[in-house]
Amino acid sequence: MADKNEAGPMIGRLREEIDPVAALLYRAHAKMAKSHKDAKPVEGFDYQKEKDILDALKKPASVADYHRALLNAQRFYYRSRALSDDFRNRCVFLCVEDISHLPALNEEEEYNSRLLTEAQYRDGKLSKGAYDKYMAEPSPWPGAIPAFRFLTTILAEMGEGEVAELVSALKEKYNAIIGG
Repeated sequence: MADKNEAGPMIGRLREEIDPVAALLYRAHAKMAKSHKDAKPVEGFDYQKEKDILDALKKPASVADYHRALLNAQRFYYRSRALSDDFRNRCVFLCVEDISHLPALNEEEEYNSRLLTEAQYRDGKLSKGAYDKYMAEPSPWPGAIPAFRFLTTILAEMGEGEVAELVSALKEKYNAIIGG
């Protein structure tokens, strides 16, 4: 039976690469971000949609659901970044938040995939060889991570080329680790 506390080598490598960069990005964001309460209302901005999107971030059932809610919020603020520095900064924060959760996202995917593989093997839908192969090397999160692209673009627009390059390098390392 798959053990939820049993993280594979891929998860360890992801944590080694992502955690220090995410900490650096959180610190950089804290320096540039304005307080939300200081933000002035922006004409033409859909505040009701924003409220709905932010509410979805409060009640995820899983890490994957949290990732999807973060992605929805990232897209929303990314499209609105030209309206206000505050919206741009919110997008940056959400991208960093998403990137920092990639190890947990992949760990959850690995755990769920192992459970599914075990069930398929028990039900006779998977051969012993296929079962052994998969259990030795489970698949990572199959979806794309637009946070890297959003964050790189925004940082470049802000003249933060070095930090944008750091994010691009992290994306390459992430893709190399998960085999993407």
